[in-house]
Amino acid sequence: MATTQRNRRWLRKILLGVLILTGIVMVILFYVVATFDIEAHRAKIKSIISQSLGREVRIDGKIGLEVSLLPRFVVEDISIGNPSWATVPDLVKVKRFEIQVALLPLLRKEVKILELNLIGAHVHLERDQEGTPNWLMKRLDSGKLNTKVLPAVLDMHIEDSVITWHVKDRLSITLSIDKLETSLEMDEPFKLEGNLIYKDIPIGLPLRGGPLYRLLSQDSPWPIHGNISIGALPISLEGFITDPVRLQEIKLKMLLARLI
Repeated sequence: MATTQRNRRWLRKILLGVLILTGIVMVILFYVVATFDIEAHRAKIKSIISQSLGREVRIDGKIGLEVSLLPRFVVEDISIGNPSWATVPDLVKVKRFEIQVALLPLLRKEVKILELNLIGAHVHLERDQEGTPNWLMKRLDSGKLNTKVLPAVLDMHIEDSVITWHVKDRLSITLSIDKLETSLEMDEPFKLEGNLIYKDIPIGLPLRGGPLYRLLSQDSPWPIHGNISIGALPISLEGFITDPVRLQEIKLKMLLARLI
């Protein structure tokens, strides 16, 4: 009986010690993040992103760090360059780009992205004469996914943004994004909800697709379905995308739902 009580006391002491040590580590890590001058590393950050993407990256606005147990990195007026053959200089320009990361994985020199926010983005999409898309960069073309940056769940939000599709010898197609939201999970179906505008016609989502790992693997067609609204018309669609990263082929079957 006495031995059991001693063991319990030792167990409580060990658990208390672990909790105290964890708290100390969290405080130290929080202090390091809070005192880190991210602006001083602007050139290095830009260089790392440029080398990773294989594209020129410019950061014309401020770089900030909102300190909390879930730190948020904020970059303003960032742009990613296009290949030389493209119609416009930049693939994308973003007024405000936010990344929220988990704190503890930083101890293991890992970055776990929990949330991505894009505000005021303008994306320009097109293909060259051989059909190569301008959004295909080194990381995407390799077909390899760096799982160290992806958590179990990734929330993404896009607001007040525009996508322009440039087609040679044709008028460009522009789609405005009022708001888009998605919660990405590697093994769960893809979900996308939001409000778009095309030629003053409102488009309401949701869309559903296959799991994220299939979207990124490029090994098989990626299924997609949903019940959307175009203006006042409710439409059901179902189909698939072949090689979703390159958007090689999109096949959709659309049915006009009954209004009554």
